[in-house]
Amino acid sequence: MPNAKESKEIIFFAIYLILAMISLLWSDDVATGSYYLLSMANMIVLILVASTLSWNKRDLNVLLFAFQLSATIFSIFLIIKGQLYHGFSRSTLVVNGLEQDPNNLSAMLVIPTLISLWRILNKQYITLLNRKYIVINYLFLGSCILAMLMLSSRGGLFGLICGSLFLLFFHNRFAQKNKIRSNKLYIITSIAIVCTILFFFIPHLDQETLKRLSFQRIREDKGSDRLLIWNIAFQQFLTAPLFGIGIGSFQGITKVGVHNQFIIVGVESGIVGFILFATSLIILFIKSFKSKTSLLPALLVGTFVVIFFLDAYNKKYFWNGILLSIIILTMEKNSRRSNNQLIHS
Repeated sequence: MPNAKESKEIIFFAIYLILAMISLLWSDDVATGSYYLLSMANMIVLILVASTLSWNKRDLNVLLFAFQLSATIFSIFLIIKGQLYHGFSRSTLVVNGLEQDPNNLSAMLVIPTLISLWRILNKQYITLLNRKYIVINYLFLGSCILAMLMLSSRGGLFGLICGSLFLLFFHNRFAQKNKIRSNKLYIITSIAIVCTILFFFIPHLDQETLKRLSFQRIREDKGSDRLLIWNIAFQQFLTAPLFGIGIGSFQGITKVGVHNQFIIVGVESGIVGFILFATSLIILFIKSFKSKTSLLPALLVGTFVVIFFLDAYNKKYFWNGILLSIIILTMEKNSRRSNNQLIHS
């Protein structure tokens, strides 16, 4: 079992889960609240189990490759078979006759895209048939970016931009921490990636999609009416500021989502629940800066930005970021312990 001092973020998640479960007693939508609770409990248990395993670099590389490959297959399928969402210019997929929300699909692509960019900056090759290829990372990166542009989720793209900027600006800092010779060619690589997006991807998007991504459209539609919904959420928060209106209640009362995980936690679990939830994320983020892997804080930055625009109780794009962070931290902790044992043996 993980040491309590080393797993404070998991402990705060667990306490928050208990508080959310208690809030079912006064929830207006017990069915929805129970569904959210079971989803969170499932992921917290998975994270707890992952923190007890002996992860190494090879395990991590296999896991990251799985994220990249699955996202690329999905992206290519979307590019070829994507359909219009609600008849508008945004692309989506239809599964069992149901249109999938392009915002959620785009959010799922943020982490794999950041992984590909990180591997390019660190010159990490993909090994196939005993041969190493770096160009495959560019294929993974390009297909995911094109799919995200077709999905036209502003929150997803903003999360990707923030995570990518972190990778670009802090690359040298982590390279020096790892005693790796800093290579200025990553700047050229970054410029090449940006130019590729500007000159090869964006011109192939239709005008309506480009308008949706413009600042003018964001001002006009108030972030797809998010500002209006957040105002309603604030009014609900004032009715029960300490322990909230109960998990699942906001959708039960208003029939819409808040589209902001931080706000919905505050509204439905109150100030106490928000403090527990935010503390777990803050602890994890602080730990990420002590990591030797620049990918870790970049994943968290991208994830936190995405859930600022989406509800994520039961969404893998939120929990995948937390899970990967725990795995990376566990791997580095195991590595330190192994080195200490060698020193003292």
